Amino acid sequence: MHVSIVKPHIKYTEAISTICATGWKQTVEGKLSKDYQEKNVNTWYRYERVYNDNNVGLYSPYRAA
Repeated sequence: MHVSIVKPHIKYTEAISTICATGWKQTVEGKLSKDYQEKNVNTWYRYERVYNDNNVGLYSPYRAA
């Protein structure tokens, strides 16, 4: 299997948002309340935030350190 790591295009914003939110919720399931989970997801993984973070390179493997 060939794996490619590429700079994410803005067209992937919805998928990035969904994957990150789902993964985080699975990580904290049973540890944090559903209400807190939803508040956190709405803060960090809403479309607009992920879109803006992606535009500045926060989801890029090529981001300068």
